[in-house]
Amino acid sequence: MISDLLLSYIACTKATEMWFHAAHHVTKGKGFAGDHNILYSKIYKLLGEDLDSLVEKGIGLYEEEQLACPIIISKLTSKMICNFDSPVNRSDDDIADIGLQVLSYHLKHLETFYHNIQDDHGFSIGFDDLLASMANEYERYIYMLKQRIK
Repeated sequence: MISDLLLSYIACTKATEMWFHAAHHVTKGKGFAGDHNILYSKIYKLLGEDLDSLVEKGIGLYEEEQLACPIIISKLTSKMICNFDSPVNRSDDDIADIGLQVLSYHLKHLETFYHNIQDDHGFSIGFDDLLASMANEYERYIYMLKQRIK
């Protein structure tokens, strides 16, 4: 069912947003200003906007209000976030390295979601455009994280 696929991706988006928000709070070291204000801050804000767009698009297209249910989303998100190592009590380099893994996982989840929904259900041109633009932004930040790690 499309709502189950979308709920899973919504939870992944929320978990990724939470991780990068935490990274924003605990980053440190020589790159603190850039990591705190530019990199992690922009990523978690982008993910928050993406989450809003996903829920609204899902409700609009599929008339499934459960896509906005905080109880369902929280339960799924708590399971999803356990796939990631915490950024807490990590060095700045470790945070960046884990961040790369987290965002790469999220992009992979998006790609899987995209192909599953496309193959099994189809979707509107607008939803296709939304997901493609999200992937484009995540690839850009993956590039930035890779450069940060070097």
